Amino acid sequence: MATKSRSVVCLHLTLFFLVLVLVAADVDLFGENGPRQPPPSTPHPAKRKRPLPSITPPAPPQVPPPSTNSPAQLTGPPTSTPPPVQSTRRPPSTLPARIIDHYILALTWPWGFCNTSSCSANPVPDRFTIHGLWPVGPPSPGQKATTAKNSLHHCKTGQPLDKRITGSLSGLLEYYWPNVTTMRPADAEKFWEHEYMKHGSCCVPPLTQKEYFERPIELLQRYDILEQLLVNGNVKAGTPTKVSTIMKSFSGRQPSDIKEPIVKCRQSSKTTTKWYLTELYLCLDSSAQQFVNCSNIYKANNACGQSSRNIGGSVI
Repeated sequence: MATKSRSVVCLHLTLFFLVLVLVAADVDLFGENGPRQPPPSTPHPAKRKRPLPSITPPAPPQVPPPSTNSPAQLTGPPTSTPPPVQSTRRPPSTLPARIIDHYILALTWPWGFCNTSSCSANPVPDRFTIHGLWPVGPPSPGQKATTAKNSLHHCKTGQPLDKRITGSLSGLLEYYWPNVTTMRPADAEKFWEHEYMKHGSCCVPPLTQKEYFERPIELLQRYDILEQLLVNGNVKAGTPTKVSTIMKSFSGRQPSDIKEPIVKCRQSSKTTTKWYLTELYLCLDSSAQQFVNCSNIYKANNACGQSSRNIGGSVI
């Protein structure tokens, strides 16, 4: 009886495993559709390399625009500080602007200068040229009038001449402010530096270096000094002229006109009987823009000794 039971159990197990095999083989047990057809085979796609993920940089933080009503907020000093740059220029002057009473615009008459001094200019200019712009301080306590002793010169301004300024004005300076002795540009540059160091150093400030050189040129461009002598003063070329006649040529009727100048003359280097006009000193106010009467400042308003003295020859 036990043997028969084991046989039945084995039979059942055999049938169970058979069913599993048939199911795994995908066989229709009921035979209605026959064996199932496998799905059409599709070629296996080629393996593709997986693309690297794109890296998008993070957006910069939004910084609000600086307010127009308040200064920008600094985020702090840099992590490293560069070494300081060693400047070769002197620091600007810390001296206050000097008190200028007036200026003297010194003009040279080249023909008279070359007849009384060593002069190698060829040709000699036939126009008035600039000698310099000289600042004059106010009278000292107890002094009734300004004299040559009040002239300011060789001041320690702390501002050496910036040659870029004279370089930018070189064309005008060579024409209006030449070195009459030689008329060479190289000598003119030394002349400009000399005039600035001696006189310009005492009026920078209140003037700037550029204004120191530009103001005299602007005045000579505005006023034809030689024409005033020939037309207003009725000075005739080649005829000796009295000092008083030259002084009256600049009547100063209008506020902007040239006022009575200081006349300078010298004796001829060849003969002591002739005197030649060498320079005119025109006086300017403390701004170096308006003419003032030199006779109101200096007691002796000419440097020729006598207002009735004849000067000239064939130099004008």
